[in-house]
Amino acid sequence: TLASGSEFNSRRLHHLKNPRISNLAPSIAFEIRNPRFSELLVMSTATKLMTADELFDLPDSPFRHELVKGELLTMPLPGKEHGAISVNLAVALAQYVKANKLGVVYAESGFKLESDPDTVLGPDVAFVRRERVGISKKYGEGAPDLAVEVVSPSDRPQRIKWKTEQWLQFGARSVWNINPQTK
Repeated sequence: TLASGSEFNSRRLHHLKNPRISNLAPSIAFEIRNPRFSELLVMSTATKLMTADELFDLPDSPFRHELVKGELLTMPLPGKEHGAISVNLAVALAQYVKANKLGVVYAESGFKLESDPDTVLGPDVAFVRRERVGISKKYGEGAPDLAVEVVSPSDRPQRIKWKTEQWLQFGARSVWNINPQTK
């Protein structure tokens, strides 16, 4: 039995439509031949993009979320080693930054890199120079001056490279990728 629709990551809906019934042109279509009934079914994907404000207003969850061009990315929470490295680095960096009145250090905070569609990424630790610190209670505008990513065992090299490029493209002065496996 084919379902009339199912939910995918809270923002993408997949619908199965019979082209004889619906004359709506799907944005993305996949043809499925059903040999038993010799019908042609078309599956279309209708996507509603999420905004940074909607991301901020998501209910608490056991997952981490980021937004890339309006698409919600959901990731598992990092493990204990990852958390310990992040907090130790954040504390040491924050003490230095505060003592020298250089700016603000953030941990696990989002930065809005693009609008319409919105992109919000969150490094494990970030530093923003004093003259760039904003008053927003939601996300930082633009990339932090320093973005620190602690590499998890599940992180793929392509994802690490992509995220590093994003930080630099949107204005980060430096990106540190810390891999606990290479100590």
